Amino acid sequence: MNNSDKTNKTLTKISVDFAAQAPVPCEIKFQATAGDCEAMQEMKPIARVVLTLFIAALVMAAGKSSAQSGNAVDMKVLVIAAQTNDFALATITEALEFAGTPYDVHVATENPGSLTLDSLRAGTRGFYSGSVLTSTSLGYTPDGGITWLSALDTTEWAALEQYEREFGARRLNWYGFPG
Repeated sequence: MNNSDKTNKTLTKISVDFAAQAPVPCEIKFQATAGDCEAMQEMKPIARVVLTLFIAALVMAAGKSSAQSGNAVDMKVLVIAAQTNDFALATITEALEFAGTPYDVHVATENPGSLTLDSLRAGTRGFYSGSVLTSTSLGYTPDGGITWLSALDTTEWAALEQYEREFGARRLNWYGFPG
């Protein structure tokens, strides 16, 4: 890939229909090319498009919900992982970078108890339009597989759920075990 390929940006226009309301036009600017992200190189072109559109819909749906509630929400995604070595963390961040989506990463075991309402919002301004969890329960094992725990405590789960209700933020679980 030459340098001119890396600087080219593609602009794609789509419309997302929010139930019975009028479609919301939006523009997606790709900030990187597929060659810049290892996970994206392995994906088929249609999979990259679908993933990018899904992330865009996550961000736009949250923005629309927050506008209806009267709250302001930053167009940024919060990625929550149990540990830095979570299998999906690199893929999630590469996908967000590919789509040009701003994000922050919260590694729960490195910052225990720090996911609070104050870390998610300031008054009527929410810092995140949605969240992506590496797994449904953010499970990890501190002792090599004998004990499994959730990386968030009950207070942190409650803060995340309250924030989602108040600001219309959406949650995407990257991986979940059925049951």
